Amino acid sequence: MRAKAVVRILRVNQIFHTGEAKIDRTFNSDKGQGKFPGFQKPLIEALYRKENQCDGEVAAYIFELSQGDEDFFPDGKWLIWFPREFEIEAICESFSKTDQTTHSILKRSWAGVRPVVYLEDILR
Repeated sequence: MRAKAVVRILRVNQIFHTGEAKIDRTFNSDKGQGKFPGFQKPLIEALYRKENQCDGEVAAYIFELSQGDEDFFPDGKWLIWFPREFEIEAICESFSKTDQTTHSILKRSWAGVRPVVYLEDILR
């Protein structure tokens, strides 16, 4: 699979606002499909975390199929990605941006897999 784009999507009340997604980076493809044009649907329901909802902004990588996927997994069940360093850096940059936006929305720090605590939260 080939990296197509790194995007940030706002999630509010279990709805992804894909029509307002911010495209941080786009990558040209080896299949000549051009840059990522954005999402087809402006709103998509988040069907997970219904018990523990969380508003904020999320970073996502958009991929497209590549010849490698077809070569390694002809049944189409799996994808394979050989990331380049700048592709990894792009998602890390988006994580930092989503942390800032989510903190602005929640107006607090949070724990979890990717905890975020700002000095201003400790001083309150």
